[in-house]
Formats: sequence, C-alpha cells, structure tokens
Amino acid sequence: MESNSEEIKSPWKDPKDQLERAKYADILTKYLSQKSGEFVLNLDAPWGMGKTYFIRHWHKSLEDKHPAVYINAWETDFSDDPLVTVISGVHEQLKNYLPTADQNLESFGRKLKSGGRFLKSLSPIIAKGLLKKALGSEEGKALLDNIGLSDDADVVSEISEKSMSVLLKNHSEATSSMKDFSKALGDVIRSIDKKNVSLPVFLFIDELDRCRPTYAIELLETVKHLFNVDNIVFVIATDSAQLRHAISAVYGDNFDGELYLGRFFHQRYKLPDPNYSQYCKFKTGQITNIGNVTVGCFRPWHILGNKGKEPSGWDSSDSVSVLLTFYSRHFSLPLRSIVKIVTQLEAIFSLINGREIDIVYLLLLLTCNESKPGVISWARGIVSKINTSGLNEQIKKYVPSDGQKIGWVIYGYNGCIAENEINVFQIFSTYLRTLSVQVDDISYIDPDKVTSLDEYILQIRYRYENKHKTVKYSNYFDLVEMAGGFDI
Repeated sequence: MESNSEEIKSPWKDPKDQLERAKYADILTKYLSQKSGEFVLNLDAPWGMGKTYFIRHWHKSLEDKHPAVYINAWETDFSDDPLVTVISGVHEQLKNYLPTADQNLESFGRKLKSGGRFLKSLSPIIAKGLLKKALGSEEGKALLDNIGLSDDADVVSEISEKSMSVLLKNHSEATSSMKDFSKALGDVIRSIDKKNVSLPVFLFIDELDRCRPTYAIELLETVKHLFNVDNIVFVIATDSAQLRHAISAVYGDNFDGELYLGRFFHQRYKLPDPNYSQYCKFKTGQITNIGNVTVGCFRPWHILGNKGKEPSGWDSSDSVSVLLTFYSRHFSLPLRSIVKIVTQLEAIFSLINGREIDIVYLLLLLTCNESKPGVISWARGIVSKINTSGLNEQIKKYVPSDGQKIGWVIYGYNGCIAENEINVFQIFSTYLRTLSVQVDDISYIDPDKVTSLDEYILQIRYRYENKHKTVKYSNYFDLVEMAGGFDI
C-alpha cells in the first residue's frame, strides 16, 4: 500500500492507476478551476476505495498548473488546533509559488499579523512546542511574535492568564479579527507568482473521517469561517457516511449530520465504484506478503483467452486477482467485503509463510464464508462424512447453483489433457465430495491419466498430503475461521 510520505514522481504511473482514476481528476480540475470564489468540494468514497491514492496523485499532477497544498488531517490529529495545521501546511507548500522576497516566514507572518488577535483568541491552548513542531524552531518564534506572545515567556501560563479576557472579548472584535485574517490570506494568494501557474489555489485535506470527531468538526469550522476568500478551492476527502456517524457521536443520535455537513460543502462528488476486475486487481496488488507463499493447484490464465499459455509477467497476485474476481461476482459481494477478504488472506499468508496452498479452495471458502456465515461449520461436517448423498441440494442453501462458468484446463506432464466448463457451485460441490474421501483411500494418480475434476483434485490432494511445505486440506477450515475475526 502506498505510504503517505512516499514521493510521487510520475502521477498516475507510480504505482499504476489500476482503478483508472486519472480521468475523474481531469474533469474535477476543469470544473473547479472555473471557480473564482471560495469553493469547498467534498470528495466522497467509502474506506478502501483508494481516496488517498487519488488525492495525492491528483495533487501531484496539479503542481505545475495550479498552486496546490496537501494536508493529511489524520497525521496532525494529535494537535488541539486545526488552524495551526492548516496554516503550517499552507505556509510550507505555498511559499514555493511566492516571489523570492516572500519565501520566508517573516514576510508571510507580517501578512498574517492582522489576523494575530484572532489566532490568539481562537487558540488559547497553543503551546510553544506545538508551534515549533508545526513550523520549525525559528519560524515558531516568529509566529509567536506575530500573535503577541514572547518566545522566552511561559507561554502556557501567559495564555492561561489571558484566557478569561479572551472569553470576554465582544462579538464585534472577533468578527473583525476574522475579517483581518481572511484579508491577510487573500493578500498571500494574490502575491503568488502567476508566470507558471494559474489560480485558484487547490487545498486538499485528506483522511478527515479518521480524525477525532471534535477535531474533524473544528477543522470544518476553520475552513468555513477563516478561509472564505477568493481563488481558493478546498477538496476534502471523506467517507461521508462515517463522518456523519462521528458527528452524531458528538451531537447525539437525533442530530441531522447530513444537514450539518451541507453547511460546509458547496458540492459533493462521489467517486464511482470500480468494477470487480479492477478492484480485485487493485486490492490483491496491495498484499505485501503474497510472494512468500506458493498459490498452487490452478492455472487460471486461460480465462483471459490464453489457453495453455502463461501470459508474460504472470505471478501469484494475478492468480489471486482472477479467482477473487470470479468468486466475488458469483456471490455479488460488495466491494467492502473484498477488502475484508483480502485482509483475511494476508493474515493467512502470514501464518503459512513459505508453504504452498490451494488458492482455488482457500478463496472459495473465504468468499463463501463472507456471503453466508455458517457455511464453514456446515462444510466441516460434510467432509468428515463418507456419505455425501444429496450434497448438491444442501449446497444450494449457501451457494447459488447458476452463474458464469470458467474453462478449467487440466494439465498433465505432456500438456493439456482435459477441459471442463464449470461454475462456482460445481467447484464447491466437487471439492466437498472429493475431500470427503478418507486420506488412507487416496492413492497416486498419474497426471497424464486424469480426465475429470474429481480426479484432478484427488491428485492434488495426494501431493499435498505427502509433500513437505504444503498446507494440508484438513487445516483449511481452521485457517478461514481464525482469519474470519478480521473485519473492517
């Protein structure tokens, strides 16, 4: 998974834009660049949909076209003052677009000095250490000077002494201070060197829904009341459903979080859900330990129209992606369930590190379990019995009997020896029936004489039961049940 601090050299290419999001950034850029006044866009997508990837690559792609600032709100959640978070981000990243004479905090601070009274009254709990962490030691001193607090004074004590008078300040003075602050910010924006870039300024705020509810609310209030200036566009990325829950946690269950958020956002844009194939490839590509296991038993590349021939560059993540796509479609799983299954798969890979596993069967159990909780306990009972009469009718309670079929190609030592068209229901039925055979009754089957899927799985099972560093089929139910505790 891409780190927030990882440098992006080629937007949408490192790593590859597997969800094809670049086109959405393009239409949003063209739409928002026409906004001359202050504008706040809510970029809405559920957790696991790649919002951070989208925001960071969009931000990077804009740097040579528009002044652009990226702030990860969750990384600064330790602060009690979102205003310091936003100001430090604006200062650090906008200074590169200012004329040379303005590329230092003293000049930037002078422009914000008129808003100093409001900074002081709004943030009575700002400590010297926090300012230095946000802006650097010398810069912190300069900003303290600008807001009327000496560097060598006991800042916390000084603020505490002034807190009562701050609370007694009248409404008109606070309103005037906000206007002064907004004017100072407007002066900074107007001083941007426009030879190589164009206004508006794009200011991206990411991971707001992961913050403490009170911090998220304060940051939204800061944006609304203090950054209401021309030529600045905010893009605030959230899982809006989760953010509404967070707001309700503060104001009560009966509070209308949707109406409240509507006060802050001029427009909402919901990132479209990707298709199964795109999303499964995207998520399996994030499994960091997939190279530590061997995903055996099945060669699924013929699904892609390359029957009998392995595509160039094919690896374990491709096999997992193809199978996960096939199963997810069959069970009509929501994308959130795919995130959950990938997490469970990664946990299992950690446990079986260095061993070979039948990925067809493992993923089948994981997706069945996600679709129909209880299927694992039932299936465990089935494979412990020798008599599997009426099995298909029982399976229908858990697995739809229709659905897309895939071409299952069986390979012997001398190439392709059999082909089958089979769907998920038939795969599940074949595995349960075949795994019900007692271990003592399994004998070696010549790979070149296998003609049915049952015989093929028996051949694989014989190899797995007698080969070192393979996961025995008797352990698969335990693996799925243990990993099933991981949720999102």
